[in-house]
Amino acid sequence: MEVNNEDDEDEVSDESDDVMYHNITKHLDENSEHEDYDLPSHQRCACHTLQLIATGDADQAEENATYKKFSRSAFAKCQALWNLSSRSVLAAEAVQSKCGIALIKPNKTRWNSVYRAVERLVRIIKEKGEESLQSLCNELKLPRFKAGEIRFLQEYYKSMQPFAQALDILQAEDNAYMGYLLPVLYMLQDKLKKKRDEMDTCAPLIDALQAGITRRFSAVMQEPEMVAAAILHPKFRKTWTNDTTVLEKGMVYIKRKLTEIESTERTTS
Repeated sequence: MEVNNEDDEDEVSDESDDVMYHNITKHLDENSEHEDYDLPSHQRCACHTLQLIATGDADQAEENATYKKFSRSAFAKCQALWNLSSRSVLAAEAVQSKCGIALIKPNKTRWNSVYRAVERLVRIIKEKGEESLQSLCNELKLPRFKAGEIRFLQEYYKSMQPFAQALDILQAEDNAYMGYLLPVLYMLQDKLKKKRDEMDTCAPLIDALQAGITRRFSAVMQEPEMVAAAILHPKFRKTWTNDTTVLEKGMVYIKRKLTEIESTERTTS
């Protein structure tokens, strides 16, 4: 069947005739003597950077032989359980019967899907007992979890929990302010530091996460404009860090900006 596109071509032609193009650079150059155009400095997406730490930098923990051993064995058994329960109706019914709640299967499109899946397993162990999970493995003819692997999953969940909380805060529409970033990062570092003392197998994971935060955010966490944004937010002010050097950078920045505004107002008045 032949399609007639003449009418469409005429319509496109008519529309293009109505379009007026303007050279933005030319207009800016014409007014450059009277006005200064100052675009804000580029800032990387903090949420995306945190995701890179949680997915990429966290893998550095496997340089520790003990962590790698428990990580590989525990997640291999988890993956077998996730795969079977998602593909078999009978297996899914067995999960519901033994655990009282469905499992969550990780996917590659969301960084925290593994965390959510492990969180569900840890919840089952906490609410139904470890034996419920072991009984499920027996019924599905899957390898049982060893005590060390159960402990690893619990520690993994505790280690990654602060990251999930930090991202939930930063991605919330109500918290879409620059002033939230540094308080959340400092809170994240503080929580990871406290949790490390509780860890046995997953201490290398927390070390890798801390190293990732330092490497990717160290410059931002010292940036005067970012510090000032946190200080000026009424929720945080100066309560989010005890580092007086960092706070002083923010105060100096604020005072300098106020002086510039006052100077501009005197000039224009």
